[in-house]
Amino acid sequence: MFVGSPEPSLCFFFDNILLIQSQQKMLNPNERIRRFYEDALSDFEIKSLHISFYPYKTLRHTIKVSNAEVRIVLSDVMMDAPLDVHHALAEILVAKLTKRKPSMKYRRIYSDFVRSHDKIHEILSKRIRINPAGKVFNLEKIFNRLNELYFDGQLEKPLLSWSNRKSFRKLGHYDPHRRIIVISKTLDDAFVPEYVIEFLLYHEMLHIKHPSIDTNSRTIFHTPEFRSDERKFPYFAEAMNWLEKHRNWLRNKSL
Repeated sequence: MFVGSPEPSLCFFFDNILLIQSQQKMLNPNERIRRFYEDALSDFEIKSLHISFYPYKTLRHTIKVSNAEVRIVLSDVMMDAPLDVHHALAEILVAKLTKRKPSMKYRRIYSDFVRSHDKIHEILSKRIRINPAGKVFNLEKIFNRLNELYFDGQLEKPLLSWSNRKSFRKLGHYDPHRRIIVISKTLDDAFVPEYVIEFLLYHEMLHIKHPSIDTNSRTIFHTPEFRSDERKFPYFAEAMNWLEKHRNWLRNKSL
């Protein structure tokens, strides 16, 4: 529930840092998009709502609430998205804010739009700095070795890169839309055993072999076939144990 009229703002969050942008750089969404968020946030006591677009390097959107102020930053590649997609995205973001699972209806609308618009991935691909050769580990060399050992050399090589920023919560991910595997640069360290890097890269390669499946109620990212193949990795237990044992080191390293 809104307890005050929305006020224009030149502030938004990017990677948890409050940045101040000039009026020229702020891109204000139209009022119909704003209404989607107002409706989705109807159970909240909100004084103001600030929405902006930002040229993120990845397809990301953020929503934060502080002192009854809501700040939403959407990827600028969504500026021309249809209204039903913006409606779906609003419901998804607010659901995550309240730690609810977004409805399959809205998730499907959003994911279908993203999958079917090559232009989005073309724009985002140009923003990524591809860097497979780290200070310690070379992801391309490791990929080639794993591909021959466990996939009979049949996996088509995607883009491979260390992340631009260190991260702890997401150590690796595969983006099927842009066909890129990214591993957290936190792990590009001589302290990390090579079998840990191999396991994380192997895990992401399995996402290529075993794509996610959409059901009526949810999206399954790790199918039984995926989990079965994952456990075939020779150092599966060792890698999982190392990651668990060194959680604090990983967290501190990513700061």
